[in-house]
Amino acid sequence: MISEKIELILAEKSISKSELARRLKVKRQSIHSQLQYWSNGGIPTLKTIHLWSEALGIKPEELLKEIC
Repeated sequence: MISEKIELILAEKSISKSELARRLKVKRQSIHSQLQYWSNGGIPTLKTIHLWSEALGIKPEELLKEIC
């Protein structure tokens, strides 16, 4: 699941949700809401995959394979 993958990447790279929010230029609550939405079966847009992968310093494919 994409939310679990993101949580794992955050832990591996020692990136807080607050730091991720800063990188994405959104509020921390938005990060929490988005992860919750994805954990409940929601699917991110390609634009979101691109933005989040950039902010996490990973290739978009790493997130895409979690939803395929």
